[in-house]
Amino acid sequence: MRILSTKHLVAAAVIFIAPAAMGQWTKEIGHAYARPVITNYSLKRVNVVVNYKHCKSDTFLVSQGRMDGGKVVPGENQSQNKRGACLITSITGKYEGDASTIIKPYEHALTSYSRFLIRAPADKPDTYEIWSTTSWKEDSLQVVKRAK
Repeated sequence: MRILSTKHLVAAAVIFIAPAAMGQWTKEIGHAYARPVITNYSLKRVNVVVNYKHCKSDTFLVSQGRMDGGKVVPGENQSQNKRGACLITSITGKYEGDASTIIKPYEHALTSYSRFLIRAPADKPDTYEIWSTTSWKEDSLQVVKRAK
């Protein structure tokens, strides 16, 4: 029986172990986007559908907000499915038990965002929309500037 040198053992480890470890890292961390999380400021539960480019859609129920001392404490839920490398193209929502009331969808060519809101804009308090947290901040600033 022949004894291999340390040099050969290191080379074998690099050839066989490193690719497996790197593949696991890439699959779990390197190219995975966070699951979409939706925060709901309306006082009704919302069924949402998250649509992805070239991936299966996610459907889940987002808890309603509740009133506490004159302020809305939002409900929040996330997709139960891992998103992987899928980019979001749109998010639609319908109130549970009320398909006639429209919630304006979030639509984007492709986004890696993972945090979204169901909120009514300040200038349209009776109309709820789905926003990314980034677009909510940007659009809210525009409404404040127009009001001044």
